[in-house]
Amino acid sequence: MILRFYNGCVIVPTTGASVKNSDAFDGSNSTGNRGRGNPSFGNMTPLDLTKSPPRSPSEELAGLIMLPRMIDIARAKLPGGAVGEYQIGRGMSGVVLKHFRLTADEFIGIVARANDDDEVLATLPGGPGQTDHSKLSSFLKGLRVADVPDPFKAEFQSFYGKNLPADRLLLDVLEEENLQQHALRVGEHLTESLRALQTRHALIGDVRGSGLFLGIDLVLDRESREAAPLQASYVVNRLRDCGILAGTDGPHHNVIKLRPPLVFSEADADLFVKTLDGILQEDPAQPSG
Repeated sequence: MILRFYNGCVIVPTTGASVKNSDAFDGSNSTGNRGRGNPSFGNMTPLDLTKSPPRSPSEELAGLIMLPRMIDIARAKLPGGAVGEYQIGRGMSGVVLKHFRLTADEFIGIVARANDDDEVLATLPGGPGQTDHSKLSSFLKGLRVADVPDPFKAEFQSFYGKNLPADRLLLDVLEEENLQQHALRVGEHLTESLRALQTRHALIGDVRGSGLFLGIDLVLDRESREAAPLQASYVVNRLRDCGILAGTDGPHHNVIKLRPPLVFSEADADLFVKTLDGILQEDPAQPSG
């Protein structure tokens, strides 16, 4: 998806206020003692957020919500981590960074040099004992769907739907929608369907990606991997004729890039695959076309 409003919507809280190097979610995403002995880095373990989501947006650190979640996303941006679709510095995390007068890169640097959550907080401008963060947390907890800024409304609705009650709290939306798990499930269904399509159409050289962020690699020959940019252009234009927006990517513009909204359903996926199947049977979409 193009952008996760308010850094996504996920919802597997971890326990404890402070996460140290030994507390990696499952141990599989640790890069070992990368930071030991290196003054440029602390001991925060890079996280793989494609496997385990960041902490709940309502979890607090020293009375400040969003901060544990932001630390997890920053840890995923460290060398050896994987941030997936998560963003930092936009939406509610942007409000928190503005409070500390920091850019996203500056915050990530603070996390990189820290040993645990508490050290991050102590290093932030106006750390514990210097600034009362309760007002900021109260403000974030009180934000409602009706309070979504106009520039973000269309994007927010594309992810979370247009019919949410105006008085619903945004933190509740982020907490309860489970759209990450939904995207994973629908993405797996879509990937399997596209790979089945690959067995019937020689133009499809590969299907790859994660969740709902997928690429369909179109080739003239599967052995040589020669790109098929003309056919890719034809396919995306025909998809548009059918009411489906997609684009091309890659150095040869032969990869059809799919980034549907998080509310994309299995029925939507089936419709896309059926439509693509029909287009791939047309003469201009053949490898020799």
